[in-house]
Amino acid sequence: MRVDEATPREGQIGRVPETIGKADQGSPTRTARSLRTREEVRSICRRHFAARNLHMRFVDVDFESGGRGATIFFSSDEKVDFRELHRDLCRDLRMRVTMHRLGHRDEAKRTGTCGPCGRTLCCKSFLPGFPTVSVKLVKEQKFPLTPDRSAGMCGRLKCCLAYETGEAAPSRSNCGGCRLTAGGAGDAPGEPRLPGS
Repeated sequence: MRVDEATPREGQIGRVPETIGKADQGSPTRTARSLRTREEVRSICRRHFAARNLHMRFVDVDFESGGRGATIFFSSDEKVDFRELHRDLCRDLRMRVTMHRLGHRDEAKRTGTCGPCGRTLCCKSFLPGFPTVSVKLVKEQKFPLTPDRSAGMCGRLKCCLAYETGEAAPSRSNCGGCRLTAGGAGDAPGEPRLPGS
């Protein structure tokens, strides 16, 4: 599933499209042809990846300006010899092809799926890079270390766990506090307390 938000939500920094030249009367036609070509190339790549039965996953394709070459992004858990696949793709696409292997986080950023919060992944929508998230940081926040709760869509620790290491970290105290619930007031010992809570 590919999710692209046309307008960023409030508080998000949107990705500014790169300007490659001044538009003329033929631009809409070329743009439509380019989109059709992109889908055709994706289809050809998926077909070749499946036919070779290599331990590789096709992720995406980017074109050089002018359509002289393409960069094909793939992911793989192990090192794979893809020389024959590369040769077949160059022959069928009739252009120069560069193969680029992506890591788990880069793959998630490139595909841009939805996170467990229901929004587009942070790395796709506004993060300029990947923050360092350690197990120590997760334990400090008393966040569960179970993979289904602490892992993001890439299978690594969620980037959003690093958000509370800046301004909120010094004000966090390990003393609990009174919490009001539907069943009445109660004590929450050891629960992290943030300002205003």
